Amino acid sequence: MSVTILDAARDYLLPVTISEIGLLLDERDEGIVKAFSGIFPVALSGFITKATNSWAHAQDLLDIVKATHSNEIN
Repeated sequence: MSVTILDAARDYLLPVTISEIGLLLDERDEGIVKAFSGIFPVALSGFITKATNSWAHAQDLLDIVKATHSNEIN
């Protein structure tokens, strides 16, 4: 069985957050899972497109990842 980056992202976020998001939006868990299944590919595509446009854009994304990893973004 192969694991894709989309599967890894979904598995990382869904177990804890799906119920909370569902309660917040008054939506069933199945609807939230379906929405995330559409959002992840679009977001990943946007990141890839931005990173391949220029070195400065790639550096911007790297800075965002570093800040997120070090909990600077709330």
